[in-house]
Amino acid sequence: MSDVPGIPNSAFQWEARNKLANEVIAIYAQRHKAMDITVGLGSGVIGIFVPVASFAGLAGALVAAIPVIYNPLTQKLAYIYKASPDKITKGMKASTIIEETVYDVGAELLFDFTTDFLVELITEMWPQLFLGLGASLIPFAGLAANAVLDGIIASTLTWRLGTMTAIYYMNGENWLYSNKKRTRREANKLTGFPSADIHRPDALSHIKDIPEVMETNVEKMLQTAKFMKEANPDITNAQLREIFRKQSLPEKWIEEVLRRLSK
Repeated sequence: MSDVPGIPNSAFQWEARNKLANEVIAIYAQRHKAMDITVGLGSGVIGIFVPVASFAGLAGALVAAIPVIYNPLTQKLAYIYKASPDKITKGMKASTIIEETVYDVGAELLFDFTTDFLVELITEMWPQLFLGLGASLIPFAGLAANAVLDGIIASTLTWRLGTMTAIYYMNGENWLYSNKKRTRREANKLTGFPSADIHRPDALSHIKDIPEVMETNVEKMLQTAKFMKEANPDITNAQLREIFRKQSLPEKWIEEVLRRLSK
């Protein structure tokens, strides 16, 4: 079953994959927060609103983060979602994935997550950041305010980028409707309000409910179900349901496949 062409590997054992991805994103979010205390993402963002601060600080901080945070995060997540189901069921550990070098996966996204793109991500955060945090930053000044923003921006950027990557792979290695910005908006909703929290356990769990992600996978599963029915006309929907469940495919997808099959 795991070798049936068409169904993306990311669909099999999806909960286990998301659990691993959650752990990996949290690790990189923590690293990003520690890193940005020294490079100052916050000063760059404040510079957009306070002329005496420099926008160059923001760009510089993002450039510094690309090779040590964003690129390796993308590669580790690609490894998780593209891995064969057997690798997942045998047990993969986030700590091991972090230590492994996986240059052969995720390369297709490395050129998408540019400095300009990351600046766009932060730009989308501005209304939320300063509506929700503006008043709370008033008692602070300089480095103190920057440090507060550093943690929030670093963690939120890491989670939004990680969630985008997860959506891409769970959608059969394609952006939603082949549109990166549309995917970004969906990731923003799933990750929620900007926060310094490195743990966002619900962000990835709802990817399966995104209409296009569901449709992409249901169509592949339906083709597989039809193939199995052609090979064995006596196979029942109950048996198909059990086969899919053993591969830990989302229950909602399974029921939709069986509904369409019964038409």
